[in-house]
Amino acid sequence: ALGDTSSFSTSTLTRIRKNLGADFVVFGAYTQIGDDLRVDVRVQDVKGTGTQSSIAETGTEARLFELVSRVGARMRGTLGVQSIASTSSTEALGALPANPATAKLYAEGLDKLRGFDALAARELLERAITIEPEQPLLHAALASAWSALGYDKRSKEEAKRAFELSSKLPREQRLMIEAGYRESIGEWTRATDIYRAMTSFFPDNLDYGLRLANAQTRMGDPSSALFTVEWLRRLPEPLGSDPRIDLAEMDAAAILADYKRMHAAAQEAIVKGETRGARLLVARGLSGEGVAEHRQGRTTESIAAQERALTI
Repeated sequence: ALGDTSSFSTSTLTRIRKNLGADFVVFGAYTQIGDDLRVDVRVQDVKGTGTQSSIAETGTEARLFELVSRVGARMRGTLGVQSIASTSSTEALGALPANPATAKLYAEGLDKLRGFDALAARELLERAITIEPEQPLLHAALASAWSALGYDKRSKEEAKRAFELSSKLPREQRLMIEAGYRESIGEWTRATDIYRAMTSFFPDNLDYGLRLANAQTRMGDPSSALFTVEWLRRLPEPLGSDPRIDLAEMDAAAILADYKRMHAAAQEAIVKGETRGARLLVARGLSGEGVAEHRQGRTTESIAAQERALTI
């Protein structure tokens, strides 16, 4: 519930760090002046000194990616990070929609998808694909939207198309698209192999570890998922105490029919989620708690937990 703002208070920045494990936060706004765009970006150190730097650049909407690249180059200088090699920069630009109108639809589609509005996301992404039908990331996102809506066949078709078009993407994105495709066709062993490799390449990327645990649970190997959960908990703070790890344990325990452990993991996720103000995570935990209560014969408590989840 950050809202649309060009600046954040110290307490809000602290919450962002607790939820995302971020050392720096990038935020700002843009203003349209005739045919020109002025982009104002601020970078704040939320881990240490709290220092802040400001960057402003002006360009045109038609050359939006060049404008963003200039901002990025100055930002790396501010942070003392070396510049990106030209090949890496070319790869990164190649992964993005080439048309600003497509990029806008893609960004809006992702926003809807992350807000659990898969129907609106599907419509936006389908419009984007009519403009750039060969863009793999559009097909990958549309596959997620179809999956969320329950259309497995269409989700598989889009995941396959994304995989077929992904050969020119940077390796990390190429692997992620392949993993999604393997999941869509039930090749869980290959999907887990990819996620395990990604976790090895990027051990501080919690999302990859969580995807590994989810794939292990989905392939019917919850014991391995619980092993992954324990490994994730050993990550440095705040990553190791992320409530999504408890949700992964909750899901694995459910497959093992260990409802006592499922209940404990759900409650841990609820407490952490409430502390962080992460309401959707709290709802997931409450729903899992309700299932665990029901499986242990506590129907009244189960209904109460599910109703709280539904309210959120």
